[in-house]
Amino acid sequence: MEIVAVARLVAAVVCVLVVWASPSVLLGLWVLIMGWLAWLTGWGAAWVNLLGSVYIGYQANWWGPIVGAVWAFVDAFITGAIIAFVYNSCMACCKKSCDKGGCDKNRMSSM
Repeated sequence: MEIVAVARLVAAVVCVLVVWASPSVLLGLWVLIMGWLAWLTGWGAAWVNLLGSVYIGYQANWWGPIVGAVWAFVDAFITGAIIAFVYNSCMACCKKSCDKGGCDKNRMSSM
C-alpha cells in the first residue's frame, strides 16, 4: 500500500471512531454528572433512582455514578453498533435492488 492510502485509511478509522464513540462518551459523562449532583444536592435523585433500576450499581453516592457512567458508555456503544449494522444492511439491500434495476436512478441521485 502507498503511504497516502494508509494515511487515508487511518484517517477514516479515526473519524468513524470519533463519530461513533462521541455519543457514548457524552451519555457516560451525563450519567456521571447527574449521579454526583443527586448525591451532593439531591437534585435529580428520582432520575438517578430510575436509571439505577437499569444500570446495576448506579446510585447517588461517590462510586455509583462511575459505575453508571461505564454502564451508559457500554449501553450506548452497543446500541450504536446495532443501529449501524441495521443501517448498513438496509443500504446494502437497497444497493443490490438498484443494481438489478429495481429503483428509479434519477430519483435516487436527487437524494
